[in-house]
Amino acid sequence: MNSSRILVTGLGLVLLFSGTAFAYQGMFLTAGDLSAEALANVHSEVSKAQQNTPEAFDAVQRVVDRVAELDAAKRGRFAPMTSHFKQLGPDALWPMVAIIALTGPDTSQLEPSALTALRAGLLEAVGGIRDARVSAVLMAVMEKQDADPVVFQAAVGAVAKLGHDEAIQHLESSLGQASGETRLMILRGMGLCRRAVIAQRLADELEKTISERTARVLVHALSDVGNSGAWGTSVIQKSGEEASTRSLAATALVKAYVRFDGEVRQAASNGVMVVNHPASTAQIDLELSEADASQRVALEALQARIERGLMFRR
Repeated sequence: MNSSRILVTGLGLVLLFSGTAFAYQGMFLTAGDLSAEALANVHSEVSKAQQNTPEAFDAVQRVVDRVAELDAAKRGRFAPMTSHFKQLGPDALWPMVAIIALTGPDTSQLEPSALTALRAGLLEAVGGIRDARVSAVLMAVMEKQDADPVVFQAAVGAVAKLGHDEAIQHLESSLGQASGETRLMILRGMGLCRRAVIAQRLADELEKTISERTARVLVHALSDVGNSGAWGTSVIQKSGEEASTRSLAATALVKAYVRFDGEVRQAASNGVMVVNHPASTAQIDLELSEADASQRVALEALQARIERGLMFRR
């Protein structure tokens, strides 16, 4: 026998439950985008959050209600919606997931820039919490390959920040099926998955590419994956892969510095400073042993930059 019930949250959410099926219309996901099990899990977590922290739903709604105002006052391309959501803390997780997966607000009157800021901001804020319970939701959003490149990039980054093996497998699978701009965006976002296997994959891609554009994307991704500041946070350190990840990134960046010039070389130099790992000096020494005259000048300039400003975190 089927039973039905209605749940009303602080976001005005109405979910109809019958057996194992839910009727829902999120900002990103609709019926069929999540498995019945995944959807039931999301519904359960949202229900518990509504009972335990109803004020968080109201707080998220207040931010959503301000998007047009924030968009009108923006100084850059987009309003900083991510920071507004992040300020609400971890209790905002399930209210944000409810918007993404279960019930989206009416956005018909928003300017395109406001809509992009809201959608990307939600994904970035949810991904930044790094809660494995939202994996199915974030991977489903990424699979839809949003037509807005800013939003799709945010979806890739959100999956990458999860950092677990399932997220890595999803990124690798998506990369294998992608081409053109989509592939570049996945590669760029993979840098936010700070794991050694990702650093190795990015290094391999960089070593074989001859495209300057692809090289720029990969250099930026390697700068992210080995970022010494990010590795200084306890949540990133939990993987226990700091030494190998940062070493791989530093080595690959020096190799790219030698192979390319112009914008790629400058980006690689900046990346070496961001990664801030002694493997960079070891690779410079190796490259100097085989460098021609022009490469030697460039490598000595990088070496001098390191000596002026680098304090290695080991």
